[in-house]
Amino acid sequence: EARSAGRGLKREALQKEMADLVEQAKKVISGQSLNIGAKQLADLTPIVGKMARNLVQQGIVKAEEIVDSIHTQLQDTGLTRREVQDAISGYGKVSNRVTSPETTALNNAKTVMRLASAYEDALKGIAPKKGNAPGKPSAEAVALKKLLDNELKRQGLDERGERAPATTEQRQAAQERALKRRIDDLNKRIATGDFSKPKGSSVPSTPAIDALKAQRDKLQAQFDKMKPPTERTPLTDEQRLTALKRSQQARIDQLEKQLATGEKPTPRPPVAMDAEARANQQRIASLKSQIDLATQPKPGFLDNLVALRRAGFLISPRTHVKIALQHGALFAAHEASMPFAALADIARAGLTGSDRTVGGGSLTGINKALQMVRSQGFEGAKTILKYGEGALHHEQAANMQPDNPYGQMSKTFGSKGDVTASKGEFNSNSRIINGFVNGPSRTHGAMYHLMQTYALARSIYEQASVAAINDARHGDISRGEIAERTQHYFDNPTTMMSIRAIDNARRMTLQNDNALASGIGGAKKALSQMVKDENGNMVPKFAGGKAASAAIDLAIPFPKVPTNAAAQAIEFTGLPAVGNTAKLALDMLRGSKVPDAQAIRWAQTVGKLPVGVGLMAAGYGAYWMHKVNGTLANQKERKENAVTGKIPGAVNALGREWDLSNFGTPISNFLWGASLAQSEDSHNQDALHGKQKALRLGEATGHLIADQPLMALGETYDKAKEQGVG
Repeated sequence: EARSAGRGLKREALQKEMADLVEQAKKVISGQSLNIGAKQLADLTPIVGKMARNLVQQGIVKAEEIVDSIHTQLQDTGLTRREVQDAISGYGKVSNRVTSPETTALNNAKTVMRLASAYEDALKGIAPKKGNAPGKPSAEAVALKKLLDNELKRQGLDERGERAPATTEQRQAAQERALKRRIDDLNKRIATGDFSKPKGSSVPSTPAIDALKAQRDKLQAQFDKMKPPTERTPLTDEQRLTALKRSQQARIDQLEKQLATGEKPTPRPPVAMDAEARANQQRIASLKSQIDLATQPKPGFLDNLVALRRAGFLISPRTHVKIALQHGALFAAHEASMPFAALADIARAGLTGSDRTVGGGSLTGINKALQMVRSQGFEGAKTILKYGEGALHHEQAANMQPDNPYGQMSKTFGSKGDVTASKGEFNSNSRIINGFVNGPSRTHGAMYHLMQTYALARSIYEQASVAAINDARHGDISRGEIAERTQHYFDNPTTMMSIRAIDNARRMTLQNDNALASGIGGAKKALSQMVKDENGNMVPKFAGGKAASAAIDLAIPFPKVPTNAAAQAIEFTGLPAVGNTAKLALDMLRGSKVPDAQAIRWAQTVGKLPVGVGLMAAGYGAYWMHKVNGTLANQKERKENAVTGKIPGAVNALGREWDLSNFGTPISNFLWGASLAQSEDSHNQDALHGKQKALRLGEATGHLIADQPLMALGETYDKAKEQGVG
């Protein structure tokens, strides 16, 4: 009975202690029922711990019963059951080891509570807080610990609240799962025809995330700015040689595959640039052109003199108009000769059983060439006017594609005209002189670029039509498919088409090399040659050589144009057709294979024969109708012309005379016919007969072929002198 009374007194004391502890707990969290802070929870923890110990002393040792009892007594304070559980167990905190029975029982209960809280967090994907559990765990704790371990493993967490490093087996399993998901996804996309790019999962942004990203980007920029630049170690000669061999072997493999399969690699299409990209490309080309100028030696007195001489010729707007009209007339005459050339080529192909080589006139071809001028020619011309020909050379070279004549054109024509001495522009110490020289040169270059673009595209289309016709003759396509095949060849010209088109474009713009122009260029190069003296200094090889070279430039500033114009005039007389026909006939009689280049040249000269004869006949008739003046003038006639104001080689129209004597081919052939009529005009001749007529006829021929270019040079000199340049 005494023992029972003692237990009763102890129970009453424990109940009274519990009541006091409840009051203490309520005072700590008084007024904080809706928002209990971390400080209140920290102050509450020792009180709740004493309450838990009190319950254990009363015989309540199960964790759930302890938590429920304390939570019931404090539930009006706003504490949640989880907060009571964490306060008792010290979840996330380190507990001290003790050995008393009450403490051991309480710690076991706390362990269960901590594990329960950790398990709840693990179910939510939250890493458990750090802590440990002293003593031997109870069976309930062991079972709960097993649940926790399984959940932590599934979530990829460890007991320390960190992601556990994956083992090799885990990584392999993860890779297998990813591959299986990808296989399933591909099967599904193949079945549904869904070829869109897979969309990755993204976390919806919040203002806090945006702010953190902005802060990160700012710090990253600061870090990148402060970080010292990483210097690349230059490759050794051995490494460079190894890289070269590797590149060579890759190219060999590619060519061997192409040879074995016959498949031509598809060139990478150029990037479709917007306005900003085009502006950047032009800026880059301009800077490269300026670098070229900066690296050129400054011109001396003779260089300035030659440059001013050329500029004096090009500065007049009439000069550019005359050049445009001259080339327009030449293009028209060439177009008129193409049907005759095609007839001759058809006859040759029929006799020899070989392929066609020349196409006839085509309005579609003319339209295609004009479209090319609009799409590419004007863009290049604007670049030349703004930055110079050197900039166009750099810009198009950067975009050049293999076997693309439109991309190669700048490389072919960009610096090989007669405008400047080098691919860069004139760069003296005077901005005034630079502007005087480069301004007209840019205008001249832009105009030639347009004409070259037209001639190039026109030649490509002609060759494309011939190739399509030959495919039809071979039975590869039907006659109705010729137009489609022609367009295909025009869009994808072969290498040989490109080469021939560039050569034809040079001829049509009078920029092709010829013996006289090459001889003049060779003489200038030889006279300007520099050699080393005994001291190692570079000195002229010939005394006065540079001055002699400058004298040639002053006398013949543009050697290609007048000499090629004279050659074209001779071709339209039909004289070359006679020699080419004889050679072709001889080769055919011998049974020799006629090369395509020879067949093309023969057909072109034969086609020009009727056009040239027609022009001369028109000039001959126009003279007798008093619509055009001949170009011949002896001393007596020159005096009469000075009195009457009659201009040799002028057309009478609109109440005045228009001088055409310096327009070149095919106008020169028209004037030649007028000069032939003039030589027979008894009114202008003192009854010339026999040998005298032949001499006058030779005089007319010589003037049109040889004297006319020299007269053009003299006129250039007079104009330059009037402008104070010569």
